[in-house]
Amino acid sequence: PQTKSLLSVSTLTPSCDTPRTVSLPVGPHTVEMSLVEYMTRSGRVVVKDGQQITWPLAPDFGVLNIRTPTPGTKVAIDGEAAGATPVQQRRLNAGPHQVGLDDECYYPMGEQFTIVRGETKDLALEPRARPAGLNVTARDAEGNDLAADVILDDKPLGKAFKTHKVNICNKTLTVKARGYGDWTLDLSGIILGERVTAKVEAVLSRKATQGAGATSRPLEGKRARKPQIGRQKAVAILRL
Repeated sequence: PQTKSLLSVSTLTPSCDTPRTVSLPVGPHTVEMSLVEYMTRSGRVVVKDGQQITWPLAPDFGVLNIRTPTPGTKVAIDGEAAGATPVQQRRLNAGPHQVGLDDECYYPMGEQFTIVRGETKDLALEPRARPAGLNVTARDAEGNDLAADVILDDKPLGKAFKTHKVNICNKTLTVKARGYGDWTLDLSGIILGERVTAKVEAVLSRKATQGAGATSRPLEGKRARKPQIGRQKAVAILRL
């Protein structure tokens, strides 16, 4: 950001940047200081020998901070992309503005506000996620049902063999069962439909088994994409 202001004195030609030491006749002078995004200041100064002039300039902008419960949510300010939350120390011209979500994972929403010069405004947005359903089954290599825990993005979701409400943009699905290796699926390679339930089958291998913790089966369904494989081979059967 620009840190030098433009100094203009009635006896100086041309103007110059600050800080600057100048030789002036003792007596009255008109001084003007200006800086981009700040209010221009001018005044009459009686110059004395060795005098130093230090003027604070008032900002010609306000500062906006935006936060959401889920960091990384994309937002727009006045219709232009403004990055992901948290948005901090964003300078805006004084006057009316509008903030809105610019994220396909959430329903559109916006908020209008007015900011004044020198103000710091904090906005907290509460996005509503676009929902999808996820039905997870867990079995061993012989086809036996397993009592398993379902974890989504490192947060417990519930038990297997139940339908769970999720966000269409959730990233990682993990299934855990006692005595078996963890099963992981990268959901970023799969299109979850809004208000559509996807069925995912996790096939786990016993911990004593050499090699991967899961076997592979093809994805089914026109909405499915080939999943990206994590540390272990993942199985996903999606029926949408």
